[in-house]
Amino acid sequence: MLDNTLHPHTRAFVQAWLRLEASDAPRPDRAEALVGSDGADVAGRVFVVDVPDGTGPAGFRRLGPHVGDLLPQPAPHIFAELWTGPDGLIAEGVARSAVARGGPAVLRALALTANRTQLELELALAPLDSGVRAGRSRLIGLIQPLGSVAVLAGRPVMSWVLRAAFPARARRATPHLRLVAQR
Repeated sequence: MLDNTLHPHTRAFVQAWLRLEASDAPRPDRAEALVGSDGADVAGRVFVVDVPDGTGPAGFRRLGPHVGDLLPQPAPHIFAELWTGPDGLIAEGVARSAVARGGPAVLRALALTANRTQLELELALAPLDSGVRAGRSRLIGLIQPLGSVAVLAGRPVMSWVLRAAFPARARRATPHLRLVAQR
């Protein structure tokens, strides 16, 4: 992933997820642990993506109060419908890569208003434990504006256009130790 070019909040979100994955300690609510350290500013831009096993569409639920300010209107409940045209298929593929590979993924987008005002966004997606919901995996996401939201001047976002997609990296296989003894 582009660790050096990510927004500091996005980088902190991804690094917090990586620390949680590396820890053997019992985990508190993972969502709270991911966003709690940076306060309400980050927590207000958190959302959840429900990714079904198989071919069904990934669902979208907003959690933070500021997520709605950055969503296309009317806000859809299907993750792919947040995006313009075929961008939704790519974005959903990136979300599925985060589930399949068990790691964070990042999307970069432009939020466009009716008068073509643009605001760059960065979306980070990271897997959550989903033990309760059989047949579905959940991702926690962060929408990070890369500029001032004031540029929208209260106008509703009409669409998102995908600018870049960084799927989750494949996990490295842990090295296996083989001991051979000869007499």
